[in-house]
Amino acid sequence: MQALLAAIAGFGLLITFIALFVGIFVVWFPTVWSMKKLSSSIRGNDFWKIALTGAPPLAKYVVYAAAWGLALAAAGRKSLGIEWKCERGHEMHPGAKFCEECGAPAVHQEAL
Repeated sequence: MQALLAAIAGFGLLITFIALFVGIFVVWFPTVWSMKKLSSSIRGNDFWKIALTGAPPLAKYVVYAAAWGLALAAAGRKSLGIEWKCERGHEMHPGAKFCEECGAPAVHQEAL
């Protein structure tokens, strides 16, 4: 749709395609970088639920803006101080109730 609108507005279709191709990497690389920590620790079917913790409600429902929503969620978790750790400070799986390393209970976070 954007390519069609740009072509109508006077841009060549090839230039529009190149701009969209390059533009996706502006969003994609920061998203992959922000999700790196979560992707190694999330198991099961809760990935999107956990990954979007901290995102504004609208971002959770916008399907074609997944990269934008994940980037906002990562920033939101950081600003809200959301971390998945046990009482002794070990990092743990976001859905776990007890630490795999020491057995201590998880520190309570906002409801997912």
